[in-house]
Amino acid sequence: MRAKFHIDAVFTVEGRGTVLQGTVVDGAVVAGMTVLVPELSRRFVVGSVDAIHGPRTPIGSLGLVLRDDATGAPDELRALTEGKTLDFE
Repeated sequence: MRAKFHIDAVFTVEGRGTVLQGTVVDGAVVAGMTVLVPELSRRFVVGSVDAIHGPRTPIGSLGLVLRDDATGAPDELRALTEGKTLDFE
């Protein structure tokens, strides 16, 4: 299974971890899928997929909570991925 996900924001939620917020543009993203960030030469694993609701959140926006191996990476991820569409597999 493959998917394309457009990333609008990257942030950390205390007690949850690093979150990629955005929209699936092709396919479906499920827990266990991975995304390669070539600039970091790192692969990240999706731990959970959550719907995000808020007054300024686009309809259909999802939060992909990355597994613990993303700890310490939100600033790097934010700089390299916000506004981009990445491939998940």
